Amino acid sequence: MVHALTSQQQAVVDALVSSGRFSNERDVLDEALELLRQRDDLRARLELGIEQLDRGERHRAEDIFAELRQRRSNG
Repeated sequence: MVHALTSQQQAVVDALVSSGRFSNERDVLDEALELLRQRDDLRARLELGIEQLDRGERHRAEDIFAELRQRRSNG
């Protein structure tokens, strides 16, 4: 169940829509939820990486950066 926004939250949403960055309030909410999902995904991946390091699993930095560049160029 979604509750009403506080006046401060509504002011932020209104400013984002008024700036033209977003078409409407729903677009602001959609973007915010997507960013939260991405943040949670990143945190999970970082935790996995930390666990791998703790187990002694290492990867060469050059290989990791090459993979990141490849992912960025693919989309």
